[in-house]
Amino acid sequence: MIRTFGIIALFLLLLTGNALASPVGMATELTGKVEVRPASGNNWKTLRLLDRLETGDTVRCGPGAEAVLVLFESAERYTVSAGATAVVEARSVKGASKNSGLRGPAIQIAKTMVGDRPSGFIARPALSHKRMTPQFSGWMPEGERHFDWEAIPGAASYSFTLFDTNDNVIWSARVAEPKADYPADLPNFALKRPYLWRVSAFGKSGKPLTENGWGVVTFLSKTDGDALTQAAKDLESDAQRSGDSVTPLVLLAELYRSYGVLEKTLETLERPQLENQSGIRQAQDDVYRQLGSYAFLLAKRTPADETSDKAKP
Repeated sequence: MIRTFGIIALFLLLLTGNALASPVGMATELTGKVEVRPASGNNWKTLRLLDRLETGDTVRCGPGAEAVLVLFESAERYTVSAGATAVVEARSVKGASKNSGLRGPAIQIAKTMVGDRPSGFIARPALSHKRMTPQFSGWMPEGERHFDWEAIPGAASYSFTLFDTNDNVIWSARVAEPKADYPADLPNFALKRPYLWRVSAFGKSGKPLTENGWGVVTFLSKTDGDALTQAAKDLESDAQRSGDSVTPLVLLAELYRSYGVLEKTLETLERPQLENQSGIRQAQDDVYRQLGSYAFLLAKRTPADETSDKAKP
């Protein structure tokens, strides 16, 4: 009971300041062509995974399409079937069929997602992001200044660099071993803000090796780190019990995003269970945008929206 109330209080704290925003639900599962028309507009646009929905928004599904929406206040799920049109209301979705509600921690997390995402927190290609080490949790405790990463075969030295989300170099070090220490005279890293790290390897001759690595690291207070670890564990258990439903995984991705732990957000959004979800590529791109343009460059990734634009006549 204490743990449950802790999760509730934590999300309420994370979303403080968004009282003026009015989203009442979110798209958590999409198949085929699904569109949304905002209550305040007349134009239809593609509904994407993780998109927030407001009262009065209209959702429609094309032939063979389907959408699952979760309402924050009630933590209930609604399915908009193929060929159907539904209107989002505060406590229901008119024109959609009601599913069984969420369970356990997913209920508490859904109920505290009212409002917009906090700004700035929000099969892989060979050069995609990776963990510093296989055991890396995606975040480090507040005040930590020691970094370790996986050794690269043939490397005689390494260059380790940290960037902020504006693509600025925060710190760089040239070392002989796969580890480095952030200088004690430099200020601590900001909490709950992602930093992009990159490792470049060099051979004995000093020439750069083709293999390198990059990823994301976030710093959390002990309180936030403990709460995130427990909430993520609970959602993982819920995901294992949910069969074909991917809603707990989507909530897990949002949980990590709310803490700024974007390495784990990306890992979650790249799971096989989500790869066929409509708009999943755009959802991943949203995370890359939060990391800055350098992340797109390192991943040799073209934003999905840009790819679609180029395909148009």
